[in-house]
Formats: sequence, structure tokens, C-alpha cells
Amino acid sequence: MSELPFQFSYRWVSTNGSVIDRQWRTLAFPEGGPRTHEETVRLSTYAQTGTLRSQMAVEIRSPFETVSNSVPFSVTCASTTGG
Repeated sequence: MSELPFQFSYRWVSTNGSVIDRQWRTLAFPEGGPRTHEETVRLSTYAQTGTLRSQMAVEIRSPFETVSNSVPFSVTCASTTGG
């Protein structure tokens, strides 16, 4: 990252090309502020059973265009019966 202050626009994408985060977000690092940021990403699937495996990255569009290294993840769905 460059010197503070610094601001960029980003969204979450999967490596298969689908956009996870349709809305572009802005993250700002003010001068004298923290140099890191943690975020939770929520995923949904329509599958009732099985495992979805993919990879996720951050796409940046401003002030430059790039995509971060990707991180693998999996989501496993299992049907349950109530009793």
C-alpha cells in the first residue's frame, strides 16, 4: 500500500468470474489511522446438499485496476430432519 492517506474502490469476486459483491465499496485509510482492515463476506448457495468449492479475491478498480491473490474456500450443505 502507498503512504497514508489512501483510498480505493473494491468488490469481492470468485475466480470463476462471478461477482460475489455486486456493489463497489470504498475503503479509506486516513493519515495516522490503522493500516489494516478486516471484513466478513457472506455467501449464499441454492444447493440443499453437497459442497461448493471455489476461490475468492478482491477486485480493485480505483485508483488502479487489479485483482488480488485468491483464497480457496468451500461451503458444505447438508439436509437435516427435525424431530
